Amino acid sequence: MAENNHGKKVVDSFTIRETGEVVRAGDCVAIRPSMDDDHENLSLARVEKMETCCECRGVAAQVRWYYQPWQTKHGSRTFHGKKELHLSDRIDTRSAYTFEAKCVVHTLKEYSKLTTAQPEDFFCRLEYKVDSATFMPDQLSVYCICEMPYNPDVPMILCPGCKER
Repeated sequence: MAENNHGKKVVDSFTIRETGEVVRAGDCVAIRPSMDDDHENLSLARVEKMETCCECRGVAAQVRWYYQPWQTKHGSRTFHGKKELHLSDRIDTRSAYTFEAKCVVHTLKEYSKLTTAQPEDFFCRLEYKVDSATFMPDQLSVYCICEMPYNPDVPMILCPGCKER
C-alpha cells in the first residue's frame, strides 16, 4: 500500500465478501444504489482507484460510471444492444463495500466474438459526456442498405452488394 498526499493509503485490491471476487483499479463492478440514488437498480462503473477511508474505516473507491443508453439524454435507439453501456465522464467516490459483483465490459468487437454472453458481460463503444450530452466518437459506422450502426443482438445477413455479415 502506497500513501498519497492526503495521508490515505492507496489500496491495490478489495475482495467482495459475498462473491470472493478480487477487484483492482481498472476492473468493472456492479454497485448497489446508495440512499441518495433515485433508482433501485444496480449501477455499473469502472474502478479508477481505491484508498483507505478515514470516515467509513474502510475502502473508498473512485469510480467512473457507465450509462445504459436509456439513461442518456438521447435515450435508447434501435441500434443499441441489450448489453450496451456508455462510459461516462462522471466520477464519484463510493464505498467498496457497495460492490455487488465484478462484470466485464468488452469492446464491441470483443463482445461480437463471444459465443455466448454471460450475465456479467457487457460492451461499450461510446463515451458519454454528461454535461454536454454528447458522445465520443460522435458518429458510428453504418452498414448496408439499412444504414444503421451494428447491433450485436440483430443478426446481419450476407449482402450481395457489400458482402457485410
